[in-house]
Amino acid sequence: MPEQPIRPSRQPLYALLLANTISQVGNMMTTVAIPWFVLQTTGSALQVGISSFVNTAPLFLAAFLGGSLIDRFGSKRMSIIADIMSGLTVAAIPLLFGLNVLSYPVLLILIFLGAILDAPGTTARHSLLPDVIEQARVKPERANAAYQAVFRFSILFGPLLGGLLTARYAATDVLWIDAMTFLVSALLIARFAPRIMSQATDHPPVSMRDNLVGGLRFLWQDVPMMAMLILVSLVDLVANALLGVVVPVYAEHVFGSAADFGGMLAAFGGGMLVGTILYGAVGHRFPRYPTLVVGMLGATLPSLGLIALPSLPVAVVLLAVMGLFLAPVSVLTANVFQERTPAHLRGRVFGARFAVQTASLPIGMLVTGALIEGAGLVPALIILTGGYSLVGISVFFIPGLRKMAVASPLSETHSTPEAALDADSIIAPVTDN
Repeated sequence: MPEQPIRPSRQPLYALLLANTISQVGNMMTTVAIPWFVLQTTGSALQVGISSFVNTAPLFLAAFLGGSLIDRFGSKRMSIIADIMSGLTVAAIPLLFGLNVLSYPVLLILIFLGAILDAPGTTARHSLLPDVIEQARVKPERANAAYQAVFRFSILFGPLLGGLLTARYAATDVLWIDAMTFLVSALLIARFAPRIMSQATDHPPVSMRDNLVGGLRFLWQDVPMMAMLILVSLVDLVANALLGVVVPVYAEHVFGSAADFGGMLAAFGGGMLVGTILYGAVGHRFPRYPTLVVGMLGATLPSLGLIALPSLPVAVVLLAVMGLFLAPVSVLTANVFQERTPAHLRGRVFGARFAVQTASLPIGMLVTGALIEGAGLVPALIILTGGYSLVGISVFFIPGLRKMAVASPLSETHSTPEAALDADSIIAPVTDN
């Protein structure tokens, strides 16, 4: 099908940002509601870790499946379907609880289903972004910073609102609100995403196996993308275990309030939001690799202060500083992947990236929950923050990070998936520095 001309407009970009804002705020409210619900009903850090494991375990498969479906059917359609199905799954939790049939195993099943449905929607919206940036005629650095700022705003506002509502009402009431956010997001994408994005690509559809192999092969052959993927995967492994398992247990044991838990997550999100806005305004003026080094070191060092189990104001400041410095790393990653991925490979490459980043998260969260249960909160904090510091130092040793600003020959010269994926002769070895 021939490509349709796209009329310059910023409306689709604004609609995509708004849809992501609404959906992510709801998701972050759930991030507070579900762990707190598990802690209040079971009192077990291990079961918090298990629920976090179940929430992240299906993301690996779902991301690859989502990438294949996006390449086959189009990003717009997949975003709408995923949002609707995710909303129905989230709504089932308070519905079954109200009917007194929500056992812990049933809760885990619903969490699993929600995660496996949500991942394709997240990947689809991310795949829409390069096209709406082009249509909006804005600098990629600023548009990506705005897209990242949406998520950072959700980490600021969503947990804070979720914590206050959970403390005032009930965790299940928060889940009803989250279910509604998915519906609103689906309506926004359906109404404002350009028609061309609802169509499948011109290239022949590929099987799920080819999608898996193709996305990974492309990433493996591109040195800067592979380097960034290794780095952000390590960051996600440690940071998500810290924020998703340790912080709720910390808040419950030390402060005893869901509002305090929400405030701690909101502090991290607030720091990310400020850092993203600042980078979006002036980040394009600075060289990428030095910015990455400063961001990684600045994000990891404050985490060591959490070992002392400080008061709430001190913990809030430490988490805010972590978020402030980590924000440019996320924007840089988005820029690198968008610049170096051909349009017809976005679904499988972005899906592969998301899958690799989330592959280790379930184990990390499960092990962290077991560690807190067996050894205690402080030993778990020492291990996690020490690991986080090592990840920060790794920025000096991962090959390829210094090549982030080099143009990709694949995104410029290859017009077919087969040519792009077999271009070994023009790609530097992964072990290059």
